[in-house]
Amino acid sequence: MKFFRSKCGAKQRGFSAAEIMVTVAIAGVMAAMILPAVINTKRMTKRRIDYIQYRDFLRAVAVTFQETLHLEQPLLVSLDFTSTELNFDHCKDYLGEMFYSSMMNGFAFPEMRYLNELNFTDTAYDDKWTQYIIPAPALAHLHLDRTEITDATLAQISGDAEEEFIYGRAHPMSKLKTLSLVQCSNITKEGIQRVRDAIPGCYIILSQGDRDNFDENKLYEEQSGKDPNDPE
Repeated sequence: MKFFRSKCGAKQRGFSAAEIMVTVAIAGVMAAMILPAVINTKRMTKRRIDYIQYRDFLRAVAVTFQETLHLEQPLLVSLDFTSTELNFDHCKDYLGEMFYSSMMNGFAFPEMRYLNELNFTDTAYDDKWTQYIIPAPALAHLHLDRTEITDATLAQISGDAEEEFIYGRAHPMSKLKTLSLVQCSNITKEGIQRVRDAIPGCYIILSQGDRDNFDENKLYEEQSGKDPNDPE
């Protein structure tokens, strides 16, 4: 009978405090290792879904667009919004979020690394839009013909603006290769010259004649030390 009681007592023995603490500690370490990966996966999935939604909206608004394939995924290369109904909210909420993402702490969506041309000719584009375009990581060709921009936009492009913007302090758009400003009546020669001084490798188009005479080879002449805005 004593043997039976001792056997039952052995069956009823629980975990010691030390065993429980070790188990909890192991579970905590595993959770700490897995949780960031789960959060990052959810964040990447949401960003990808957002990109597809933003891209589809902008393609629908644009007159034309170009894409390239990267890992079997279509990525935007250029967007032409000439004479469309694109407005400030579209620029801020779609282009602005992809170029300066709140989800990515101010970095651009990775899918934006191929977008090198934007055309806002004859749209409602004005100085308010510019701070949402400046952060574009690969922008090389910007068309602002017949828009309402002033020297304030040129100051952001040249990096001369003194105020703070969503991306911080202004800095020259050193990757910019062409800037088209045909029939922009609110800009001055001084503002244009500041852009030329700050970005000597950028070819500025001010008239149809400049466009007709434009030679794409001039984009590469800065490599030999020649300013593409200088006459032959």
